[in-house]
Amino acid sequence: MKSFIVPIWLLFVQLLSCKALPTSQKTLYQPLDCSAPEVEEAANQALNYINGKHSHGYKFALNQIEDAKTTQSPLGEVYKLELELLETKCHVTSPAAVETCPVRSKIDHAVEGDCDVKLLKTNGNFSVLNVNCKSKPDSAEDACVGCPKLAPLNNTQVLQAVEVSLSQFNSPENQKYYQLLEVGRAQTQVVRGTAVHIEYAIAATNCSTQEAKTALDSCVLLMDDAAEYGFCAGTVINDAVDQQVHVDVNCTVYDTQPGSSFAHTAHKDPSGAPIPHNQLGGPHHNLRHSDLGVGPLSSESASAEIPVVLPAGPIAINPIAKRSVAVAVDPALPHILPLCPGKKYFF
Repeated sequence: MKSFIVPIWLLFVQLLSCKALPTSQKTLYQPLDCSAPEVEEAANQALNYINGKHSHGYKFALNQIEDAKTTQSPLGEVYKLELELLETKCHVTSPAAVETCPVRSKIDHAVEGDCDVKLLKTNGNFSVLNVNCKSKPDSAEDACVGCPKLAPLNNTQVLQAVEVSLSQFNSPENQKYYQLLEVGRAQTQVVRGTAVHIEYAIAATNCSTQEAKTALDSCVLLMDDAAEYGFCAGTVINDAVDQQVHVDVNCTVYDTQPGSSFAHTAHKDPSGAPIPHNQLGGPHHNLRHSDLGVGPLSSESASAEIPVVLPAGPIAINPIAKRSVAVAVDPALPHILPLCPGKKYFF
């Protein structure tokens, strides 16, 4: 048998090279039961935070906790959750608690949201550290054949239907004059012509309907504690048979909500200038387009990162991992059966 002699200088170089290589320190996460009470509490805390920051479109409800992990930090336990949300029928201006808001069915062309969330638990209380969300409508194939399909919010027929129906609501004399706040949702359907189903938020102005006829430019939205918001849902049909336009609209005006102001719901471009509704494309108000924080939009994931000010002091928290990247799990932990995803609350 031949023996090989390695020069001592080569061993020395290899030893130095090993010492020079940086050691990658990965945060070790322990898997959690997605149905555990503390995980559901964390998920609800995250949901309240997301809905509180979502300034366009509709509130979201929790549909499923898809994954849950935890790790220890110097300031407490860090929870990492993956949540699936569903759009409700309650607009963000509605004072209704999200628990009472019905979720849109698949037939109604539901909108699904996906959020990665980090929370810190200290002294039994959860605080949100970071949120990353995106949303999209479900496939049109999930809706029934012939059912209304989502239309772009800047569709010409949609904007005309909103204008006609809101004009009808504002027709009575000497009531408050309401202006469009934002188009929330629109669907089109071919029935004896074209039927346009619209939903939109409105806000009261300082004018009456009579005053608005002669001095519309001087009408401004009521602000602060005097602000009044409402929500309209209606259908406008351009009947191809009788050549008539049929308008059906129902608007609900909410009680005043002291401390709440939704005048900021106007979409803005990167410069901060308002974007007119006729320039808003897309069939829904994406979570990534909402004012969820001051973080930049991620062009890679097409989602919005919500950085939250961390408590003072050092804390070892890594950025949220993409769903396709496995999170390190402590090998010393006992092997357990998968406890996630959790139950689905809706579908």
